Amino acid sequence: MASSKKRKNILYLIPEGQTRDNHNYHYTFVKTKRLMSEGKKMRVQKYNPVTRQREWFVECKLPSHSK
Repeated sequence: MASSKKRKNILYLIPEGQTRDNHNYHYTFVKTKRLMSEGKKMRVQKYNPVTRQREWFVECKLPSHSK
């Protein structure tokens, strides 16, 4: 079997209007860099267990301990 050489990009998503210091976040994998190359931040609607509602999550820089 041939192994795939494609690299997945990890995105760190936090609720819109909040800072990285809060403890509600999501990690998402993106196969293409199309959104990243355009300079736009990804915006996804996901469930927030703290508020028990669906909210908009926006892309943020990965924490410094991640590679």
